[in-house]
Amino acid sequence: MREFYDVDISSHKPRNIADVQMDQFDRIIVLDPYVFEFIKSRYRWAVEILISWDIDDPYGQNKDAYKNTASLLHRYFKKFLK
Repeated sequence: MREFYDVDISSHKPRNIADVQMDQFDRIIVLDPYVFEFIKSRYRWAVEILISWDIDDPYGQNKDAYKNTASLLHRYFKKFLK
């Protein structure tokens, strides 16, 4: 992310969804269909603020996979913010 977008995410740590205060968000963007269904079933009130994007996790893949995922996320966010 730093190389392509000048964003430092080196201190980012994934969190368990149970540790996130869901009611603090206006929108929740979910990239994994399983997580999307889990949130819908566990937090029924959140259905109206959930957004699902089908973007594969590049974890464990090569640098190009991460670059492609970052590019795809960038395009989705640009469209979302319009």
